[in-house]
Formats: sequence, C-alpha cells, structure tokens
Amino acid sequence: MPGRVLIVAPQIAPESLPWRVVADAARAEGLDAEWLAPVASENALRTRLAGGDVRLVVLVGRGESRGADHATIELASSAGPEPRAVNVRHLAGLLAAAPGLEGVVLVPRDAEGARTRLEGFSARLVDHGARAAMRWHDAIDATRARRWFAAWRDGLDWPALARLDGPGFEHAGALASARAEAGEAASAGRDAAAPAPAPTATAATATVARATAASGTAASAAPPPAPAPPSREDLAERLLASKRSEGREIRTRAFICELYVLTHGHCLAPKARLGSEFRL
Repeated sequence: MPGRVLIVAPQIAPESLPWRVVADAARAEGLDAEWLAPVASENALRTRLAGGDVRLVVLVGRGESRGADHATIELASSAGPEPRAVNVRHLAGLLAAAPGLEGVVLVPRDAEGARTRLEGFSARLVDHGARAAMRWHDAIDATRARRWFAAWRDGLDWPALARLDGPGFEHAGALASARAEAGEAASAGRDAAAPAPAPTATAATATVARATAASGTAASAAPPPAPAPPSREDLAERLLASKRSEGREIRTRAFICELYVLTHGHCLAPKARLGSEFRL
C-alpha cells in the first residue's frame, strides 16, 4: 500500500542535488515523498511524526560517536544556523513513539572519515527503541533508490532490503508492516464472523448429562405434592365410627346434615330430600 516518506535533511536546501534523487525515486514508485522544511529540527520532526501518516524516515546528515555509550546525530536548530547534536538514545525514543512509522534510513552526508558516516548507528537506534534502522552507503543513484523503494513498497522484509543491491547495507530491527497488521486484523474478523463448529458427540453427551443433573437437582428441591382430600365415603365412615365410639344416637337427618357440612361447608336446605347412597 502506498506510504509517505519523510526526508529529514538538516542544513540542506529541499530538492537540492544530489539529495533530490531520493525524493524522485520514491515518487517514481508511487510513494508520497515530503521534505521536512523549512527547518529540520527535533521539534519539527516530533510534530510531523505525530500526524501518524509517515511510514518511513530518510535522515540525511552527520553523526558522531564518542564511545559505546554516547552518540549524536545532527539536526537543525530552531535557535540559529548552527546544527544541534541530538543524542541517539533520545532520537530513538522519538522515532519509537511515532504512530505508523516502520523504520528509518540513515544516509551519510559526508564521505570523508568514519566519524561522520553514521557507522553503527542503526544498531544504536534499535537498541534504544526504534523499530528498524538501516544505513545506506551514500546518496545512491536514482536507479538503485527506485529499486529499494519499490521493494519496500511491495513488502520485502528488512534484511532482504539490506541485501537488495550488491554489498549489504548495515541494518538492525525488523519492519512492523502496516499491511501485516491489516492482514492480522482481517483474519481476526473472519474468525469472529465464522459460525461456531457443531458440537461433537462427546460434547453433546456432556451437555445432556449436565442438563439432566440440573433438572434432577431442581426436581429434588421442589416440595412434595399435597395429599388428595378424603372422599365423601371416607368422611361418612369416619363420622359414623366417631359417633358409635362415643355411644351417641345416630339420627339419619342429623348425620346427613353433618356430612354435608364437612363436604360442602353448609347444611342441606330444610326441604331437601335425603340421599339414599348412605346406609347407616
């Protein structure tokens, strides 16, 4: 996918030769190339990277190493014409915090002397937090730059980019490709949208067993059903037995009325006929 290349070249006029070939090569491969201008200072770089649309920084400049623990790269100063030396550790943190940035390419500005050729700076930047860094030998010609930008645009990994033309470029780290992240997100979306697999026989059996156990537990917790009420015949026999045990005289009308009260809640009407279903 096309991306924006930010060219950071302190104290170099934008689009000046021979550095203009870098921007021309990126644009020829469909990439948006932009110079950090008019002042390529640390604050300007931080502000521009905060936009989140820069995928690659090409830093053209000088550096100086003073032992294993101290190295600086020159950026422009907003306070005057003299460059400002920025500690590599600090610059790496700035690059690591930039959203969407995949890596940085260092291009030595001078050919004389190892102190200015940024040797070993790729590893220093990555050690202090930058995702990926690579040092080109010099301002390579337009044909080689075009090949490099085309391969990067098409997703070639960082070590392969370092070996693209002849002698390998010094490099460290690995690309955090936005295309790879997008592919992972799409894959996650497909997994989320896919229907759940049908349960296996074992899983179905376990599900039924759990449901049966839950049903049994619920049934055992329920109160027992209430006993059925006695029938009229049972009530009549109990009432009759009670009167006989007490030695009381059994009168048919009174007996029928008591039984009716037990079963209906009130006595028979005075003129109601006696039922013939009871034998005293």
